[in-house]
Amino acid sequence: MSKHKLFVYGILVDRYKSQRPATLYGYRKKLRGHYTIVQDEESKVESYVIEITDEEFQKIDRIESYPTYYDRFQVEIETEKGFEKAWVYQ
Repeated sequence: MSKHKLFVYGILVDRYKSQRPATLYGYRKKLRGHYTIVQDEESKVESYVIEITDEEFQKIDRIESYPTYYDRFQVEIETEKGFEKAWVYQ
């Protein structure tokens, strides 16, 4: 079973207890009914990264209405371990 890293910054933060602090540079949060992120080279989003299974990923895709409402792509985040790749919804 594969594990995936997911950078969370909105409603998903409260749903997962096992999370590590993480920073996403070059983006800022924006409210559009729900939080999203938009590119802004001068900004950063400080939040969390979680590790999820394939099954959890599919469930979160449904929660986030991917790909209808949110898109999903990989970014580089900074954690206590250094820079890591993680998925993020936008």
